[in-house]
Amino acid sequence: MTNLKKSNMKKYLINLVEEKGIRDEFRKYAESKSHFGFDFDIFLEFILAQTTEVQEQMRYRLIMIDFKNGDVMHFFKFLMDVIFKNYTGFMSNLEKTA
Repeated sequence: MTNLKKSNMKKYLINLVEEKGIRDEFRKYAESKSHFGFDFDIFLEFILAQTTEVQEQMRYRLIMIDFKNGDVMHFFKFLMDVIFKNYTGFMSNLEKTA
């Protein structure tokens, strides 16, 4: 994936989360699942690590949810649950790149 596309996805997600005022919800939800230290920034890194196709599918889904006045946080929680299932491996890979 080109840096331009990653940059666009990053801007899109940051703008969406800020527009909805849900940045803190990522940390709160993670803590409710006993995943302390997980926040929007870590979630964003996970999304940006996905392939272009996966990112496009996520963006399309979010656009459709938002268009229908749905709760985008519900979709984000679903994605976080997927991350939490593989959290240990993801965090060790993230630490290696930091």
